Amino acid sequence: MPQLQRWSLARHPGTLPDAFLLAFDADQSDAEHFNRHGIACPPSVARSVPKRKAEYLAGRRAAMAALAEVGVDAVDLAIGPSRAPLWPAGFTGSITHAAGIAAAVVLREDVLRGVGIDIERVAAAGALDAILRSVVD
Repeated sequence: MPQLQRWSLARHPGTLPDAFLLAFDADQSDAEHFNRHGIACPPSVARSVPKRKAEYLAGRRAAMAALAEVGVDAVDLAIGPSRAPLWPAGFTGSITHAAGIAAAVVLREDVLRGVGIDIERVAAAGALDAILRSVVD
């Protein structure tokens, strides 16, 4: 079973906590996997294809680790009406998934009002520089 990995964001400006990453496989998306990790599968996700279910589960698992890192003892993270995570009061975070990897970061709202994290496949080395100049601040 894939293990969560810690990803340091210390090199970026600001006071960002570590992010948590988890590799996943679309075959790890049935009810047994959700039950094993104590994550509820909302009806909108349950009707989805296996890849979407696996993304959701891996993202929520990463989010649970990120919440624990900032001192929140959460067992699950609900999904809001716009499909965004419903973070506990006083906290904000971000979940991303792509190419078989999910990641999440969480911080207190008194540190920053918002945070975003994104995973994308980069086609060429030059593209990474362009993304860093335009997105990361």
